[in-house]
Amino acid sequence: MNVAWKFEIWGSGNFTESVALSLNTSYRYFVETYLTKKNGDDYSHAYILQVCRGSGPILCGVSPENPGHSTEFLPAGSSRVIVALKNTGGSAASAGVVYRL
Repeated sequence: MNVAWKFEIWGSGNFTESVALSLNTSYRYFVETYLTKKNGDDYSHAYILQVCRGSGPILCGVSPENPGHSTEFLPAGSSRVIVALKNTGGSAASAGVVYRL
C-alpha cells in the first residue's frame, strides 16, 4: 500500500467541515479517518461523507455499504472521496490517510 493522501480537519463550536480528495480512477483505495482530539462532552464524529465515481459524468453518493463509517475500501473507478468532521460544542480534530492499493 502506498499513501496517496494525508489530511487533518479541526475546529471548535458547532460545525461540519469536509475535505475533497481527488483520486486516480485506475487504482483502488482504502480510506481511514479518526478523531485525534476532543475537548468537551458534546458530539464529535469523523467519517467518510461521500464517494464519487467516473471520469465522464461524475456520480457521487454516500457509500451504500458503510454510510458514515470511518474506514472503507473504495470501489474501482472512484474519482473523489470526501471526508468530514462533525462537532457540536467544544473542539475537535481528526486526521486520516488514503492508501492506494
